[in-house]
Amino acid sequence: MRILFALAALSLFAATPASAAPSAPETIPRELLHDFLLSEIAAQRGDLSAPVLYARARLALHNPRSGKDSIALALRSLESASADGYDPARVLYGSILASGSLGVPKDLPRAVALFEASSRDGSSAADFLLGLILTEPSLGYSDEPRGDALLLRAWLAGVEDAKGALLSRYLAGRPSAIAAIEKAQADGSVFLRSAEPSAEPPASPEAP
Repeated sequence: MRILFALAALSLFAATPASAAPSAPETIPRELLHDFLLSEIAAQRGDLSAPVLYARARLALHNPRSGKDSIALALRSLESASADGYDPARVLYGSILASGSLGVPKDLPRAVALFEASSRDGSSAADFLLGLILTEPSLGYSDEPRGDALLLRAWLAGVEDAKGALLSRYLAGRPSAIAAIEKAQADGSVFLRSAEPSAEPPASPEAP
């Protein structure tokens, strides 16, 4: 169940149109200011590119006034941006498909295909989500060695949740997680401190 909760949480960052988005910068959370400005500039230019559709989607789902029609339009926009190959949209739409949230029927095979495509394009978020799926046997896509390798890659790219997921598996004695971390230790990518992997090397002891 942990994978479903993780994917459902990501789906909160989904899609909808500019009309449903907050209209004043002071009402926008800091992490969405870029989306707001991009949406405002795009509206003046008639820009409907994939990044703009994605930005409007994020804004709308953070707006408590967004209704059913707005959310439906947002999801169509997000699907369009995903089809255009925009990685943030593919990851977000994939998370919605995987969790079956926002009224979208659950479609794990399609979600996996989106994550695979984004992972090939270098998305660390896709690496993390795909890694979770591949290391959860109950989902039917079990490939723990590859999944742990993806979690490690996402961790080294700065995804903190990937570090936690891989570390949990390592401490639980999962062979492929142990192998992934030991390999990373051997090549200097990670270092263990008190049984916890870290992306930073240990501090050099001070000279007496």
